[in-house]
Order: sequence, then C-alpha cells, then structure tokens
Amino acid sequence: MNDCIFCKIVKGDIPCFKVYEDEKFLGFLDIKPLNPGNSLLITKEHYRWVYDVPGFGNYWEAAKKLALATQKVVR
Repeated sequence: MNDCIFCKIVKGDIPCFKVYEDEKFLGFLDIKPLNPGNSLLITKEHYRWVYDVPGFGNYWEAAKKLALATQKVVR
C-alpha cells in the first residue's frame, strides 16, 4: 500500500529505531512516546484489519520478545 506509513517503515523509506525484527514482524520505538520504551509491533505485510493477520497467535509471541528487547534498550 503506497500511502501506509507502516509499509514505508518496513521498506526502510522512513527510518525507525528497531528493537525487534523477525521474518513477519517489526518492533520499534515510538517517535513520540507517552512513556519511556513505548514501542510498536507491526506486521511486515500490509493487512487492513487485525483479524486478517494469519496465525495471529504469532503476534503475541513476537510481542513478548519485543517487550524483553525494549527493556534492554531502555535500561
């Protein structure tokens, strides 16, 4: 999707501070965090709705890994 900011981040067109990455997900620090370590986890493929993501349970596994990686970065 051409106008999706998250797709641009995944492609590298928009820089981010990567905290976690695997073949399906990318986790990075928020540019305007409400709290230290506020991060986002996105899919590398564009999906219109969260329930369209196949194997959504994998998202929660990646979220755990992102949380641990974020703790290391913020300390």
